[in-house]
Amino acid sequence: MTKIDYSNRIIHGEYYPHIDGIRALAVLPVVLFHVLAYLCPGGFAGVDVFFVISGYLITGGILRDLDKDRFTIRNFYYRRIRRIMPAYFALIACVFAAGCAIYYSLPLIHLGDATVMGTLFSANLYFWALGGDYFAPDVHTNPLLHLWSLSVEEQFYLCIPLLCAILWKFRRQLVAPTLATIAVLSFAGAVYAVATGKQGNAFYLLQFRAWELLAGSLLSMLPSLKAQVETPTEVAPRYMRIGNRRHLSFWSRLANPSPLLAAAGLLMVLIPYAVLSSKTPFPGATALSSVTGAALLIRYGQTGWIKALLSWRPFVAIGKISYSLYLWHWPVTVFWKYAVYNQLYVYDYIGMFLFSLLLAYLSWRFVELPVRTSPAWTLRRSFTFAGAGIVLLVSIGTICVFQKGWPTVLHPLANSLTNERPQFVESLIRNKLRQLKIALGYKVASDDFVPFALGGGGGFSSWYHGAAA
Repeated sequence: MTKIDYSNRIIHGEYYPHIDGIRALAVLPVVLFHVLAYLCPGGFAGVDVFFVISGYLITGGILRDLDKDRFTIRNFYYRRIRRIMPAYFALIACVFAAGCAIYYSLPLIHLGDATVMGTLFSANLYFWALGGDYFAPDVHTNPLLHLWSLSVEEQFYLCIPLLCAILWKFRRQLVAPTLATIAVLSFAGAVYAVATGKQGNAFYLLQFRAWELLAGSLLSMLPSLKAQVETPTEVAPRYMRIGNRRHLSFWSRLANPSPLLAAAGLLMVLIPYAVLSSKTPFPGATALSSVTGAALLIRYGQTGWIKALLSWRPFVAIGKISYSLYLWHWPVTVFWKYAVYNQLYVYDYIGMFLFSLLLAYLSWRFVELPVRTSPAWTLRRSFTFAGAGIVLLVSIGTICVFQKGWPTVLHPLANSLTNERPQFVESLIRNKLRQLKIALGYKVASDDFVPFALGGGGGFSSWYHGAAA
């Protein structure tokens, strides 16, 4: 067994190439949307497809372990650490280092904020607190914006293993009804939030996104479906069995609707990429097509020409590196546009896409794969790595914020042309201290409240041209 084959079994359990193909159908539209939205105006819906895949694989693994009486919370998070954190921490560290190299103090402070919140898997709460509009131009200058979706997933996985384990222990028949009830409530809440103008809540917060992950969870509880490319002739009426192949094919398709359902799922995934846009109220009901389509593809995508498409080697290859591609494509896009001050040409868009693929492959090959397959990553070492990484990155981000982005050390000329404003982490800490003083009976000034600010767009070109003007 090769190292990569062994990795596939670790990652997926029973490995299905078509799921990597679905991952490719999810990540490529996201990348195209971020590089140039015109190419795929609804590409952001690929994240919803990812949510369904994630819910399906992770919840399915939890239930299999529970059924075999081998599930433990410790082992669950051990696998999650090995799967998520090495590439995740490497991405944050590299982005922060790049920010120190090219950012002046104000955007660097914002990057410090995002570094802290992203490391704590709270990026969705951070960007929601900044206004909640994912499509706002100012937010799109932050190279860690895309970590919001991973924060939603990890918050979900703080809840789902414990909930499943408790229900399984006391009354396992309630697992599916309970998760289905939560999914319905979550979907209804998302629809209501969008309808009442609270689209930011529906976009960023777990309680309004949980139904998408739970759709995959519920899918994993269905009985196993054995793919059948051809249906036995016995399912056709006797008078159709001889001499009329057209009618036999019709009856076969009726008896085995999997290829039709798979094709419907493919259309439901692809159409939103073309018809949605940043102006569409999203998610809520408008995410239903992507979620349903992803579920149909996972369930029935191992039949007919859909199986051939999803198992196409280039799709499977992109699917395998999809996690790293998602991690790296957004910082590449932000930094590239920052460096050229948004003066983009065709070769810039091609360069962003190809460079993202290159970094994704390197991350998968030299970070993801070795960690997943190496026996050196024991349980103790993995938890030690996770704790040390969190402490280190949170400390670096916090120091950056309180040191105002080191304005006299990093790019002092650029910093002399900018104004300092209090930022998220600093404001949060100061206001918590203010509340503590009030609780202890100390008097505080009425204006001793520090609002946080959002900003920091533009690069060296922006302040240079501003100074010249």
